[in-house]
Amino acid sequence: MTANGAKTKRVALLIENGVEDSEFQVPYNALKQAGFDVVVLGSRTNEKYLGKQGKLAMQADGTTTEAMPADFDAVLIPGGMAPDMMRTNPNTVQFVREAFEQGKIVAAVCHGPQVLIKASMQGTDETFLLRSTLGDLQTGIVDINNLRVKFTDPVTTAILTEIESDLSKCEQAVAKLYRDRASSQEIKAPKPSTSPALNS
Repeated sequence: MTANGAKTKRVALLIENGVEDSEFQVPYNALKQAGFDVVVLGSRTNEKYLGKQGKLAMQADGTTTEAMPADFDAVLIPGGMAPDMMRTNPNTVQFVREAFEQGKIVAAVCHGPQVLIKASMQGTDETFLLRSTLGDLQTGIVDINNLRVKFTDPVTTAILTEIESDLSKCEQAVAKLYRDRASSQEIKAPKPSTSPALNS
């Protein structure tokens, strides 16, 4: 309860290993400072979750298996690699789905919408799915380019080139579908590819 007797708003902040450190820490600290009761929910409570950048080590207050969406006013899903793990946990997906169905505020940062897609909140939005997939493909190409700098031997270079070629072909196909869909709905076009294979 607050000083004037009002009920303190509760926010469920989801966590998994590989969460983008700042996308968890910034809203966590800001919500705390604003007077919200922030409850960290993971799939387990007996271990510390580590951030993608190595700057975060946080133990969950509870699990999405035991927590009830009705006890919260909002749910926040940070990004990084964590959402990819969250969407494979049926209890987490169910928690998010029920929160949305109950009219709670559900917010997602960066790759957080992956969980929303799994929860079928965006499952029928083709444009949303295409945009999300395109972003994943472009991120993959950037990762491949970063690996090229670290591994320069002929065998690894050949493997990375083949992987990038496949990713680039997929990106081209998805980008075309997205542009066709987006143009009919006056949606902003996706950013240009970062793949040298597409810009040569």
